[in-house]
Amino acid sequence: YHNDDAPLTLNYAMFRNEETSDCNYQSKGYGDHRNDCTFLNIKENMEWGKSPTYMKFASKIATEYGIDYIAKLDDDTYLSTELFATFVDDELPPAPFNRRMYIGPPRPSRIMHHIYAAGEFYMLSSDLANHVGNELDAEYMKDLSIHIEDLDMGTYVHTNPRPIKYLNTNIFTFYHHACKTEKCFRDWHQQPIYSGLPKYKPLFQWDFYCRFINGKTSK
Repeated sequence: YHNDDAPLTLNYAMFRNEETSDCNYQSKGYGDHRNDCTFLNIKENMEWGKSPTYMKFASKIATEYGIDYIAKLDDDTYLSTELFATFVDDELPPAPFNRRMYIGPPRPSRIMHHIYAAGEFYMLSSDLANHVGNELDAEYMKDLSIHIEDLDMGTYVHTNPRPIKYLNTNIFTFYHHACKTEKCFRDWHQQPIYSGLPKYKPLFQWDFYCRFINGKTSK
């Protein structure tokens, strides 16, 4: 977890080598940038604070760049940019009418007793990202975490004392998950729009989750 009292910056010398010494580099105090990459001073990990640290960084620049929403997706998720743009234009209100919006495919948590967005793709309004990344105490977040990335993010989101507005993307899924090979990404990218995407899924996939209720395996 990141020390909330420390800026989200790196020591440039850590990355100096033959390949990076000539790269464009700048730091604004909340992230280091070289070319099209942003580096945050947290070790690479999946379930130990990387996503909240990203939300901290992104919410810091949201005001400066007029960012209304902050999205996170897995590295094996293929996103149709055309359909995503359609979704944004048709469904997402701009700031300040987007307060406390939480977007993604819903999953239930039997342990934490809430609904969270699956890590394959989720999106937070910038104010909600600020709540997760800047308003919550790091020690408090450690106490809440069970080290399941997407579930933990949902737990942090639901600490907000105001109502959360959840937008279910199952009825218009503009991405494919999961692509484990380069060929999979290329195949999806080469498909004509509206050929394989969007996917129209049930509002909630009860057939999958009900198998685990009370230890039963039947639907």
